[in-house]
Amino acid sequence: MKLTNLLFSLLLLSFVACTKDDVNNTSSNNIEGTWKLTSMTCNDGVTSTITQGVAFNTTYVASGKNFDVNITFTSNPNVFLSKGMYTQVVVSKLDGNTYTNETSSTFFENSGSWLKDGNSMTFSSPGQPNQTLEILKLDAKNFECKQVLVQTIDQGDGIISIIKGTYFFKMSR
Repeated sequence: MKLTNLLFSLLLLSFVACTKDDVNNTSSNNIEGTWKLTSMTCNDGVTSTITQGVAFNTTYVASGKNFDVNITFTSNPNVFLSKGMYTQVVVSKLDGNTYTNETSSTFFENSGSWLKDGNSMTFSSPGQPNQTLEILKLDAKNFECKQVLVQTIDQGDGIISIIKGTYFFKMSR
């Protein structure tokens, strides 16, 4: 059960927001406005957990469906506001067994500041570590980014988990 909660926590921590400029378009003004999340995927997730001196790995893939998430960016000041929910689907494999979990999530309710530097965007929210994402595409209607996540979580009772995965997000307006 802790592993399932850990995988869901990973998804909750993995997204703040993201963007990408086309090669010839580097203006941060293109990010301004409201974007609707349309896709979230991770195809290479691995959770390494150590408990009572024993280590084990779980692989997982994650995706979303039933998206109702909007992210609004403003400039001067550079602020973002995200809210909404979607259904997250996590398929994990451990010791030859496959587990599928679907859960509605409202974790996208967040706000803070953003800073764009080339094809990189960093997001800051009170009480949370900064998140940096790589911009893959940004045009008038489409916005794609990725986040390489490596996170260590102390679950208590001597259980430590290291979560790794590459998350891809797509948005449109």
